[in-house]
Amino acid sequence: METINKKVSGTTVVKLQSASINIGENPAMTICNINTADCNLNLYYSKENYDVTYTAANAAVTITDFTELNPGDTVNLIATDGTNYDFVNGSQSSVNGTWESTTSNDATATNLMNVINTASGPSGTRFTAITQGAVVTITQAIQGINGNTTASITDSNTAGMVLTSSFTGGADNGNVTTDIYYILKSFTIPSNKTLSLDKADFAFNNLGFDMYAQLDAAIDDVDIIINY
Repeated sequence: METINKKVSGTTVVKLQSASINIGENPAMTICNINTADCNLNLYYSKENYDVTYTAANAAVTITDFTELNPGDTVNLIATDGTNYDFVNGSQSSVNGTWESTTSNDATATNLMNVINTASGPSGTRFTAITQGAVVTITQAIQGINGNTTASITDSNTAGMVLTSSFTGGADNGNVTTDIYYILKSFTIPSNKTLSLDKADFAFNNLGFDMYAQLDAAIDDVDIIINY
């Protein structure tokens, strides 16, 4: 068991708990008010990335001459999670991740798109792809800045395709809200009294948020003891 002791004075916000702390089975909080007047204590939480939105990264491959593509020519994609996948020119087989160059540049681009989009294929659902003419645009399924990985091609002999762009545009947008507090619960502690709380009183045993305390009045102060 870990015990912490925090003094909360006036309207200064005091951090009580970090999101990563290891909370035990029966956490408890004791709030001691040694003032001659009642005081009001507010418990808050904040959560990192609370207001952050994400943008997916995109890459593009253009089929320039399907007649110049050969078995073994490869489009390699690295997913947001870091896993690496080859899509190889050959007989059309989505399960095997192979795509056929046939009929036209546009048709060949569609074959490549279909292989990338097949959930039962090598990469599962890590990418989505669309075509516009002979251009295959590939999007990371997991959004965010970590999706700005590498795409590459292997094209033997005369070029039949080009890498228009590697994965770019993935972003984590917005502000981390570590300085914005959301009310968890408020308590009134009578003068010269002690208030004892357990996990039944509020979401005290939940991980994943930082918890803070603040008093309503500048002249108040309390001691808070927490047992994890």
